[in-house]
Amino acid sequence: MICRCCAQNSASRSTLVELCIANQRLRFLPQRAVFWIEQRTLLLADLHIGKAGHLRKAGIALSSAAQQSDLERLAWLIASQQAGQVFILGDLFHSTQNQEWQGFQRFLELYPTVNFTLVPGNHDRFFLQYKHFERLHVVTQAIHHVPPYVFSHEPLPENALPQGSWNVCGHIHPGLVLQGKGGLRDTLPCFWLQRQTLVLPAFGALTGLSRVKLQPDHSAIAIAGQECVVFEANLIHHKTRFG
Repeated sequence: MICRCCAQNSASRSTLVELCIANQRLRFLPQRAVFWIEQRTLLLADLHIGKAGHLRKAGIALSSAAQQSDLERLAWLIASQQAGQVFILGDLFHSTQNQEWQGFQRFLELYPTVNFTLVPGNHDRFFLQYKHFERLHVVTQAIHHVPPYVFSHEPLPENALPQGSWNVCGHIHPGLVLQGKGGLRDTLPCFWLQRQTLVLPAFGALTGLSRVKLQPDHSAIAIAGQECVVFEANLIHHKTRFG
């Protein structure tokens, strides 16, 4: 059973959603992350640090401003939620080493009391060839089990999960297609909830979206600016707004 409520954050003037999943409270934030309240742990995925530098090598002119914005958003989340841990569920880095990697290493050093854990994704294979950052714990397996959740980069089959567990993952970069008046369509990043799986939106600003279709037993929490909007499979939604 999933219990739901909406709340308003007056500090950032944003709307967030809290769900009780497997008897634990998860706070869904419009900054593309989830806060596990009982464990004081931020959950996020798919930063793809170094992507701008990788594309510059390919002749595409991009500044590092997007990565800086991502790190500023992460810093705000750590401070606002008073997080003691950060779990990064794969694709922290995009490709081979570049200067943006060192920018993230300097970021880690700003938080000596926060524990950072990486569950590696497919893009992190380049990072795993290098010496690990001192402030970043890297899980050696493809999954990280902290009951009642099993954390991974790619979604796991339901039959691989312990009874009563939920899989929390990334990789897909889910986006929900909304259609408005006049046939206008927009695709919003979203948290995608399936029967026992929660797929996080991509945290990185330079990542694309993969459109997902809600099945009868699915729901999604779309991110519209500073607002989280809950959609059931039939697209009847519930949301809270500021006046």
